[in-house]
Amino acid sequence: MGISLCMIVRNGEDWVEGAVQSVRSIVNEVIIVDTGSTDATLERLKPLSIKLLKKSWNDSFAEARNVSLASCWREPRDLWNRQCPDESREKAT
Repeated sequence: MGISLCMIVRNGEDWVEGAVQSVRSIVNEVIIVDTGSTDATLERLKPLSIKLLKKSWNDSFAEARNVSLASCWREPRDLWNRQCPDESREKAT
Protein backbone atom coordinates (compact mmCIF):
# COMPACT_ATOMS: atom_id res chain seq x y z
CA MET A 1 0.00 0.00 0.00
CA GLY A 2 1.41 3.40 -0.98
CA ILE A 3 1.23 6.70 0.83
CA SER A 4 0.62 10.02 -0.88
CA LEU A 5 1.41 13.32 0.82
CA CYS A 6 -1.05 15.99 -0.28
CA MET A 7 -0.17 19.51 0.82
CA ILE A 8 -1.78 22.89 0.23
CA VAL A 9 0.76 25.70 0.16
CA ARG A 10 0.87 29.45 -0.24
CA ASN A 11 4.01 31.49 0.39
CA GLY A 12 5.89 28.66 2.07
CA GLU A 13 9.38 29.38 0.78
CA ASP A 14 10.91 29.19 4.26
CA TRP A 15 9.67 25.69 5.07
CA VAL A 16 8.20 23.84 2.08
CA GLU A 17 11.41 22.18 0.86
CA GLY A 18 12.26 20.93 4.36
CA ALA A 19 8.72 19.65 4.85
CA VAL A 20 8.88 17.60 1.65
CA GLN A 21 12.37 16.27 2.41
CA SER A 22 11.34 15.27 5.95
CA VAL A 23 8.78 12.75 4.65
CA ARG A 24 10.43 11.74 1.37
CA SER A 25 11.55 8.35 2.73
CA ILE A 26 8.06 7.32 3.90
CA VAL A 27 5.78 8.49 1.08
CA ASN A 28 5.42 7.21 -2.46
CA GLU A 29 4.37 10.51 -3.98
CA VAL A 30 4.10 14.17 -3.04
CA ILE A 31 1.30 16.32 -4.40
CA ILE A 32 1.39 20.03 -3.66
CA VAL A 33 -1.39 22.45 -4.54
CA ASP A 34 -0.09 26.01 -4.64
CA THR A 35 -2.86 28.54 -4.09
CA GLY A 36 -1.11 31.63 -5.39
CA SER A 37 2.34 31.97 -3.85
CA THR A 38 4.01 35.33 -4.46
CA ASP A 39 7.34 34.40 -2.85
CA ALA A 40 9.96 31.84 -3.93
CA THR A 41 7.84 28.79 -3.05
CA LEU A 42 7.55 27.57 -6.65
CA GLU A 43 11.29 27.96 -7.24
CA ARG A 44 12.04 25.90 -4.12
CA LEU A 45 9.74 23.14 -5.37
CA LYS A 46 11.11 22.94 -8.94
CA PRO A 47 14.11 20.69 -8.19
CA LEU A 48 12.01 18.27 -6.13
CA SER A 49 10.36 15.26 -7.73
CA ILE A 50 6.75 16.15 -6.92
CA LYS A 51 3.42 16.69 -8.61
CA LEU A 52 2.78 20.44 -8.47
CA LEU A 53 -0.70 21.79 -9.12
CA LYS A 54 -1.63 25.46 -9.22
CA LYS A 55 -5.06 26.62 -8.13
CA SER A 56 -6.37 30.07 -7.41
CA TRP A 57 -7.55 30.59 -3.83
CA ASN A 58 -11.35 30.87 -3.61
CA ASP A 59 -11.58 31.17 0.19
CA SER A 60 -12.27 27.44 0.36
CA PHE A 61 -9.82 25.12 2.07
CA ALA A 62 -12.11 22.20 1.19
CA GLU A 63 -11.93 23.02 -2.52
CA ALA A 64 -8.12 23.13 -2.48
CA ARG A 65 -7.98 19.91 -0.46
CA ASN A 66 -10.29 18.15 -2.90
CA VAL A 67 -8.05 19.15 -5.82
CA SER A 68 -5.07 17.58 -4.05
CA LEU A 69 -6.93 14.42 -3.06
CA ALA A 70 -8.29 13.94 -6.59
CA SER A 71 -4.68 13.74 -7.79
CA CYS A 72 -3.69 10.91 -5.45
CA TRP A 73 -3.02 7.61 -7.15
CA ARG A 74 -4.26 5.70 -4.11
CA GLU A 75 -7.50 5.71 -2.16
CA PRO A 76 -7.64 9.11 -0.42
CA ARG A 77 -7.73 9.12 3.38
CA ASP A 78 -8.08 12.43 5.12
CA LEU A 79 -5.92 12.72 8.24
CA TRP A 80 -8.94 13.92 10.18
CA ASN A 81 -10.84 10.73 9.39
CA ARG A 82 -9.97 7.90 11.73
CA GLN A 83 -9.93 4.46 10.20
CA CYS A 84 -10.73 1.67 12.62
CA PRO A 85 -8.59 -1.52 12.52
CA ASP A 86 -11.52 -3.72 11.48
CA GLU A 87 -12.07 -1.61 8.40
CA SER A 88 -8.37 -1.93 7.52
CA ARG A 89 -8.53 -5.70 7.88
CA GLU A 90 -11.55 -5.86 5.55
CA LYS A 91 -9.80 -3.80 2.90
CA ALA A 92 -6.67 -5.97 3.10
CA THR A 93 -8.56 -9.20 2.41
